[in-house]
Amino acid sequence: MTWLNDEQKELFGKVFENPSILPKNRKNSFKLRNLSFFSTDTKSTKQMVPYIIQLENDEELARGQYYNALRNSGLIEDDKSINSFGRLFLSFLHRNDDEALNAIQAQRDTRNLDDKYILSLELVILLAVNYKWRTKDGSKIVSSETLENLFYFKANIIDSISEYEQRNFDFKSIFKFEDNDLYLMLQGINYQGYEIKKLIHLRDEIEKFKELYNKAYEECPITEDEVEQDEKKYYEQIKYFKDKYQKDIRYRVKMTLYLSLVLEDIVFPRSLSHLVFSTTEDKENFIKEHSLGFVLGEYMRMMEDNNKVSASVLDKPHQRIFFGAPGTGKSYELSKEAKEYFGENFERVTFHPNYMYGNFVGAYKPFPKVLKNADGTIKRDEDGNIQESISYEYVAGVLMCQLLKALKNPTINYLLIVEEINRANVAAVFGDIFQLLDRDGSGESEYVITVSKELQEFLKKEFNECSLDENVKKKLGNDFSKIFLPKNFYVWATMNSADQGVMPMDTAFRRRWEFKYLGIDEAANKNRDEFVNYRFKVNPTETVNWDEFRRELNKKLSALNIPEDKLIGPYFVSKSILEDTDIDKLTETIKNKVLMYLYEDAAKAFRSSLFAEGKYSTYSTVCKFFGENALHLFKGNLDVETNAVGIEVVDTKGEETTATE
Repeated sequence: MTWLNDEQKELFGKVFENPSILPKNRKNSFKLRNLSFFSTDTKSTKQMVPYIIQLENDEELARGQYYNALRNSGLIEDDKSINSFGRLFLSFLHRNDDEALNAIQAQRDTRNLDDKYILSLELVILLAVNYKWRTKDGSKIVSSETLENLFYFKANIIDSISEYEQRNFDFKSIFKFEDNDLYLMLQGINYQGYEIKKLIHLRDEIEKFKELYNKAYEECPITEDEVEQDEKKYYEQIKYFKDKYQKDIRYRVKMTLYLSLVLEDIVFPRSLSHLVFSTTEDKENFIKEHSLGFVLGEYMRMMEDNNKVSASVLDKPHQRIFFGAPGTGKSYELSKEAKEYFGENFERVTFHPNYMYGNFVGAYKPFPKVLKNADGTIKRDEDGNIQESISYEYVAGVLMCQLLKALKNPTINYLLIVEEINRANVAAVFGDIFQLLDRDGSGESEYVITVSKELQEFLKKEFNECSLDENVKKKLGNDFSKIFLPKNFYVWATMNSADQGVMPMDTAFRRRWEFKYLGIDEAANKNRDEFVNYRFKVNPTETVNWDEFRRELNKKLSALNIPEDKLIGPYFVSKSILEDTDIDKLTETIKNKVLMYLYEDAAKAFRSSLFAEGKYSTYSTVCKFFGENALHLFKGNLDVETNAVGIEVVDTKGEETTATE
C-alpha cells in the first residue's frame, strides 16, 4: 500500500531533510515544540470555564488535574486562589449580562463558537503565562515552555526571511488568520526549527506543501506495516503528531500565534507583527473586529497599578566585572547568579575587537525594500525584474533592547551580560552611555543624556503605545529626547586581563564598576566532590586527577614568576568535557588546550625552564612526549599520584571513582 505520492515525498524531503535527528525525550518520544497552551496539564479554554466558575462559587473541583489546568494557565495561585488574571478571565465571561459565558455553555463544539469569545479568553491566558514567566511569580509553570517555543519559532522565521535571496518573500500572503489548515501544518513540523526555515525556502510551493501535509495527516495509516519503506521516515513523526494532538489543536495554535503578534510592542519584543499587520491601523482593526479591546484595556490598567510599585533593588552591584585567570569559572559563576536573581530576564553578548557602538546601542542600517503598485502588487520593470529601493531603519543593539524592557516594566529586574568586556574598545562601544554608568543611591543614573535624533524617533515609536511609569516618563521627556538607566537595569561582565589581544580600560571606566575576583582554586575547592572524578591518562596505562595535575603545574609556573592571572583554572577545560565518560577524549582535549596555552602563551618565554631537556624544541615534540608520559614532560617531573587505567580510585571521603578505558 502506498501512503504518499511522489509529489508528497519530494516536498517532504525538502522540509524534513533528516528526520532521524529529530530530538527525543527520556521516554523516546519526539520533542514536538508546542505552539499553543496545550499539554497533559493544560486543558482547552472551553474546558476551563466551568472550573473557574466553580472556584468563583467557592466549590471544590473534582480532580487535582483541573487545578493544574488553571494553575498552568496562570489563572490561580498555588494555594488555589483566583489571581488578578483569573478575575480578568471571569470579568470577560460575565460582562454584558454573561454574554460570553452563555455563548460558551450553549455550544458543545468550540468550532461553532464565535472567535471573539475564545480569542479573548486565550488572550488572558497568554498575558497571564507571560507575566508569570517574566516575573518568576511562583514556580515555573508548564505553559511557559510555549512562550519559549513561540520566540524560537518566530526567530527562525525572521532569520529565514532576512536572507538576501528571501528579500521578496511576502509573509503576509501565507500567514492568514482564517487559514486553519496552515496552523495544523505549522504545529506538525515544529520540531527542530530548521523545518520552518526550509518551509519558507519553498516559497511558491508552501501552499502545496500545506495541502499535501494535511492530506498525509488525514490519511496516516494506523500501523507502520501499512507504509512503504521510503515512507517510514515521515510516518513516525506524522503518526506521533496525530496521536498526541486532536485536529482541533489548529484553532488553539492559530489563536496563540496571532495573539502573540497582537501583543508585540505591548509585552513581547517586536519581530513578525509588522509583516502581518502592515500598519498600526491594521492591528487596531483586528483587535476591534475580534473584540479584544476589553481584555487589553483591563490588562493595561492592571499593569499601571503594578507599576506603582517598583522592582526591589537587589543586594548586588548594578555594574560589576568578574575577573580571574582563564578557567576559574567566571562565566559559569555569572550565569548561575543571573538565573538565580533574574530568571529568564537576561541577555548575553560577547565583545570582540570589531564590536562597535552601533552593535551595542544601535544604528541606522540599510534594508532592501520591494516597491509595490497602488493595488499592492509587486512593481516590475519592462523586463519583468522586481523593482527595489534601499530604505534605512534604526536597529537597536542588545543594550538598548534590554534597556527598553527595563523602562517598560519597572517591576521587573533585567540584566545584560557582557562576556570578554575588555576585548573591545569599551570607550568606543559604550560611547555616551558611559555617562549613565554613574548611579545614585537608588540605583538610577545620576545624570540623563540627550539622545541622537535617530534614536529619539526610535524611542517615540517604541513608547507610543506603552503606559510608562510617571518617573520614567518624566526622565525621558515628553519628546523622548533623553535616556537614563533605571534601577531595575543591571550590567554584569567578565574579563581576563591575561589574554593576548585584550584592550586596556581607563581608570574613569573602571571606577564605575565593582570587581569580583575568582581565585585560581576557588571553584575547585567549592566543588571538590565533582573534581575528584575528573581523571585523564598521563600515559597509556595510568591516569591522574585533573585538578591535582593542574595544581602541581601551577606551582611550577608560579616558581618561574609567571603571574597568577596566567595560571590554569579548574575549568580551563570546560565542564562538559570534564564530565564526558570518554577518558581518551578528555586526555586529548587536555593535551591540545593546555600544551598550546603553555607553549604559545603563558610559558612562551620560559620553555627551557618549564619543560624537560630535549622535549620542547617544537610543539609537536611537546605533544609527543605528553602522550608518552605527561608527568615526565616537565623539568623535575610533576609529583601527582597515578592509578592504573580501569582501577577504582577512592578519595579521602571514601567515595569511589573509576578510570575506565
